Amino acid sequence: MMRKTIVRTMATSTIKAFTIEMQNGQPVAKALDPVTVMGKAKEKDALKAIKDAYGTTAVTIGEIKIEEATYEISVDDFMKYAKKV
Repeated sequence: MMRKTIVRTMATSTIKAFTIEMQNGQPVAKALDPVTVMGKAKEKDALKAIKDAYGTTAVTIGEIKIEEATYEISVDDFMKYAKKV
């Protein structure tokens, strides 16, 4: 008997980072918009994602929030939308 659905658990990492700007001769932390990537990002991965998004390496990672969710799709829909590789 063939399964009717495909179920997978996927992780995403939301990265909150800061950059330092000088204002009136004082360093001030400026929050960057969060960046979300697939998988469980480590600090090295988070720095790369921020660099790719903002084009700068002068950042500090404030938080990496990892969330896991379970997704389900019917086999018929999977076959309809999937690309054969």
